[in-house]
Amino acid sequence: GFLFVDWKTYGSNPDIWIDSAVNRADDFQSSNPGKRVAITNVRFENEYRRLVGLGWSGYHVLCSQQTWHSRLATKRIAPDADTANVGMPEDVEKA
Repeated sequence: GFLFVDWKTYGSNPDIWIDSAVNRADDFQSSNPGKRVAITNVRFENEYRRLVGLGWSGYHVLCSQQTWHSRLATKRIAPDADTANVGMPEDVEKA
């Protein structure tokens, strides 16, 4: 859970969640040498920049609109403005 969250800084530290994630990853890797860690929900630029600055690699994983709609349907969620996925494959510039 939230063992690694510094609750004293809640509301005043914009990096509270990435601090927590990095601390938890460091703790895991200290106890499990050679194991890898993946953070699957980097939502904000400060989180991404922090991880890259620490040597992490970033990957943006996308799925087709058909797959996305199918996954939503499985969970009985209708695709609407609240679940809009900015950055669908057709929106991403090819490198």
